[in-house]
Amino acid sequence: MLKFLDRIIPGIRLFLKVLIVAVGIVMLVTAWAHVFCRYVLNSSLTWSEEFMKFLLVWFCLMSTSVIALERGHVSIVIFKKMMPKELEQLFTLVAQVLLYVVSVMVVYIGIRQVVDGIGRSTPATGLPYPLLYAAIPFSFFFISIYELRNVLSDLKDYREGKEIGVTNDAYTVAIESEVEKVAEEFNKVDEPK
Repeated sequence: MLKFLDRIIPGIRLFLKVLIVAVGIVMLVTAWAHVFCRYVLNSSLTWSEEFMKFLLVWFCLMSTSVIALERGHVSIVIFKKMMPKELEQLFTLVAQVLLYVVSVMVVYIGIRQVVDGIGRSTPATGLPYPLLYAAIPFSFFFISIYELRNVLSDLKDYREGKEIGVTNDAYTVAIESEVEKVAEEFNKVDEPK
């Protein structure tokens, strides 16, 4: 199962990143059009703010799914780092399983939201609410795939005695090494001479 997920996830990530960029470009063009119409033509667009809110929801939730794959979500690690290594590993594994369970629950809740929104539309754009609410199950479906992959990877590493919760993604490792280089350069600047 882990090998299958590792084969399909790069394609999913690429698809989501392209979609995120496309949504971002549409948001940017819409914002420019709004500003141009308001300040140059002296006539505001009545639909642009609502449309941009709509796109922002999709943009944020899809971005969240990409961050989930790269294990990039914000966390407080001070207590975890103070624990013995074995207990830290166990808590990391439990947290990963909980993330998977919650993401599956949110997919279910999101589907119910989509169904509840059928027949309703937004006031300014007239777009159906289910299209807005679909961002929840769409994004969390991918998050649940990523979290399942992370759980399976962590279980494998735990059984083999390796450190768990570590990102094995070459792209993320490269970013982390660049961040470390920048931090080292920053610390050199602050050192007294």
